[in-house]
Parts: sequence; C-alpha cells; structure tokens
Amino acid sequence: MKSNRVSFPIALLFLLCASEVIAGERAHGPAHPGVGNELYNGTLDDAHPEVVLIESDNGLECSGTLIAPRLVLTASHCIPADKSLQTRVWFGSHYGESAVIATMARAHPVYDVGLLWLEADAPNGLRGLPLLSQASALLVPDAPARVVGFGRSEQPVLAKRQGDVRLSLIGHDLIQFVPSPSMICSGDSGSPLLVRQGDVELIAGVNYRVDTACAEQGTAVRVDGLVRAFIEDALEPHRDAGCTSAAGRGGSSAAVTPLLIAFLWRFLRQAGGRRRRRLELWNPTH
Repeated sequence: MKSNRVSFPIALLFLLCASEVIAGERAHGPAHPGVGNELYNGTLDDAHPEVVLIESDNGLECSGTLIAPRLVLTASHCIPADKSLQTRVWFGSHYGESAVIATMARAHPVYDVGLLWLEADAPNGLRGLPLLSQASALLVPDAPARVVGFGRSEQPVLAKRQGDVRLSLIGHDLIQFVPSPSMICSGDSGSPLLVRQGDVELIAGVNYRVDTACAEQGTAVRVDGLVRAFIEDALEPHRDAGCTSAAGRGGSSAAVTPLLIAFLWRFLRQAGGRRRRRLELWNPTH
C-alpha cells in the first residue's frame, strides 16, 4: 500500500520549492496578473475574531492568529528585519477596526514561523485559538480543513475571508493542501490552517507558501512538529492568567516580561537536567 506521508528530505524540498511563492509578499503589488490577491474563492468572514491583519511601516501586510491574549502566531517572513519599524495588529473583520501595537517579535531559526508580542491584551476579551495536539489523527490525506486570512482584494478596504481546502500531503513538519474550492493567496501568509475536532476549530499549521496562480496547492508549517517547543516556550507564561492581567500597558516592558519568564523557565529546566546527569555520574546504577 502506497504511503501518503512525506519523508523529511521531501519536506525540505517543500521549503526550497522554486515553483511556489511566499504567500505574504504583497508590499510591491499583486503577486500575479489577472487574479485578485484575496483568499481565492473565499467568502467574507466574521466567525474568527482571533485571525488578525499584520501591518508594518514598510508596507508589508500579512495575516496571523491570536494564540494568547498578547501573543500572535504568524510567518517569520512577516516580521520586518528593521526593528525600528512599527508593526500593528488589526482585529476585526475589516482593516481599520481596532489595532494593537506589537512591541517584540521572534522568528524560528529554521521554519517560516514567527511570534509577535502585543503591548496590551487583545480587544473584546479574546483569549486565542487553541493549537492542535501533537501527533493528531486529524491530519490525514483528503481530510477537510479551513483557511482564514486578510489577503488583499480589489475592494478599497481589506477584509477577512475564509474558505475550505483539503489536505493532500502530510509531512513530519509540513502540510500541503489543495483547493476545495478555496486557496490562500498574497497577504494570507501567517494565516492559520484550521481543522475541526467536534465543535472546536484548532490551528494545525501556519500558512506560508502557495503556487504562483493561487489555484493548485498551499503549504503550512505544522504546529505539532519541530516548531512546537518554540511556540510552547512563548505560551508558557500566558498559562498563568495572573501574568497576563498584571502586565501593564507600558510599551516594550509588557512584552519583555513574558520573554524573561520563558527564558528563566527554560534555564531552570535545563539546569535541572544537568544536575540529574551529574547525580547519575556520581551514583551509577550498575
């Protein structure tokens, strides 16, 4: 029986595939002629308030997903290299409704996944969408999924759209999907690939690539793969509700506090591992 799982070398090939384009490079106009840049064959969406528009002073516009009151998951190429540029995170179904400034960003060193820390809690008490658990049985070829994003359209105001796709190839760290009938396009980089478990939609991946016609296949980085530890380290401080509510609106300090706590937590965990190894050396069991 032929396997539909993708080997690690093939997964790396997805990352380097020259026939695809990064789905969020929209600062210099349309990605291709004759087709709008919005989520292709999608419909207007107001059911996913956690999906946000990310706008930077350099003109780059992407999508992202709130995963904690002050933490947004997106693609790393949506983070400006120039740290002096301001990045705004827009909430709501249309551009211009409600913005929160991002005070800090972090990019994964290998995969196209990034995180933005907000200077204040998301509006309307939003807590964030949950992540898919590790090794989920929901990720199988031909399974249905949903994409939601702020890809630019020909309309004068940016709007959030959603649509259905179908999973095609499942790798250890990447997922490919095909239209059913929708597809991501320019400006949808960083948007979530969602799968349903009962009545709950879960983030299965971070969308970052699409074919040049926005008509054949898209690619997302799995959140339950090698990037999981990167995300969990940032989420850990947010699991203590007191940390989030106690943080003030004082600019960058609001974002530095979760990072500091995450760093200390990871340092202590590693220090504990080193101490256990030293004890094993001094007290061999055989």
